[in-house]
Amino acid sequence: YACHALRIMVCVFPLVGFQMMSVGFFTAVGKAKKAIFLSLTRQLVFLVPLLTFLPMWFGVDGVWMSMPISDLLSVLTTGTMVYLQIRQFHLNPESLRATV
Repeated sequence: YACHALRIMVCVFPLVGFQMMSVGFFTAVGKAKKAIFLSLTRQLVFLVPLLTFLPMWFGVDGVWMSMPISDLLSVLTTGTMVYLQIRQFHLNPESLRATV
């Protein structure tokens, strides 16, 4: 059963590195609030509600599925925020110089 659970839990694990690096990006460009929010999305904002509801529908597998779904949602959120931030830097290059 442990092998089954581990396969479920690590299926999106390679994407988590992007999320962690993006938190460092936002910290480096002076956007601490965004960095803190993104740090909390993975373990608090998405994981806690998923741990509450998925086991109701999927039993024990719902507990294991909550981690990769939480990771995927946080990576999608992070990707969107990084895209918008880089786009803002391209539209207003002065905002990047002000933070560095």
